[in-house]
Parts: sequence; C-alpha cells; structure tokens
Amino acid sequence: MSVSSLIDQFLGAIKWPIAAACIIILPFSLIELRDSQIIGEVFSYNRAIIAGFLIYLVAWFVYFSKPSAGSFFSTFEHELTHAIFAWATFKKVTGLTATWREGGVCSFEGGK
Repeated sequence: MSVSSLIDQFLGAIKWPIAAACIIILPFSLIELRDSQIIGEVFSYNRAIIAGFLIYLVAWFVYFSKPSAGSFFSTFEHELTHAIFAWATFKKVTGLTATWREGGVCSFEGGK
C-alpha cells in the first residue's frame, strides 16, 4: 500500500468527524472571539490586512466581477489549490488547465 493511499484513507476517516466538530464549536468560538476582543486587536495593529482587503475589494468591483474580465485568475488559483493538495498527499500532478471562460481542471495520478 502506498503512502498516498494511506493518507487518503486517513483523511477519508477523519473528515466527517472533524467537520461535525467544527460546526459544533463554531458558535462558541465566535462568542469567545467577540468577548476577548482579539479581532479588534488584529485589525488595529495590522493595517496591512485592512489595506489589502480594501484594495482587493475595489479591484473586484472595478475589474474582476465584470464578465469581460473573465475568470482566469480565480480559476487558476482554484486549480492550483487542487495541485498543492495533490502534491501534499504524494500524488503526481499530470496537468493543470485554467481558461479565460471555460473553467479549469487539475489532473493527477494516484487518486480515486
């Protein structure tokens, strides 16, 4: 049995219990974040986070949300995420395609 298969089986076994735990923990996490004022501290000391968010927001409304802009960047980013996780689970990425309007695909060997 390959390392990739072992990783796939392990991830397959833990994904739903972790998802359920995250859903259960979420409301309590939000309450703690609100009470501890961590979010306020992060944004007050890291102006770069706010600036980056605002720049991206403006770029989205001005350019990226328009049909004429296509969706190459977001499609490429999405498919690259698939490739990174394939590499992280010891699979061989055999192709990555992102198009302007037709979507994209990431193909790899060693998966289901």
